[in-house]
Amino acid sequence: MKTRDFARALERWGMSVVVHTGGQSRRCRAFFQPMSQVGTLQSVPTPLGQVMQDRFLYLGAPDVPLDTNSRVEVDGERFQVEQAHPVFLGRRQHHWRAVCTRIWQEAVE
Repeated sequence: MKTRDFARALERWGMSVVVHTGGQSRRCRAFFQPMSQVGTLQSVPTPLGQVMQDRFLYLGAPDVPLDTNSRVEVDGERFQVEQAHPVFLGRRQHHWRAVCTRIWQEAVE
């Protein structure tokens, strides 16, 4: 898929997200969905009980860079970027691919 076709697909089917990185926030469109892996649980046991380890796949425009210090907001929920990689088509960057985990709100007493 050419870069301009990907940009059109983002505009048409992508979700509105806010990317926070490097002290700046930027509203853009991205594909963002839960990752499903066969044989992998989305929660892990800890001494205090089950902890959710939901992982989400982010595919976004090449001009909105991400790193492991970035956060993504989607529909009021916050996610931490765990891995981020530029994806190239030939020598030109096509998009960003990232794996994100949900940032859980702490309970207020």
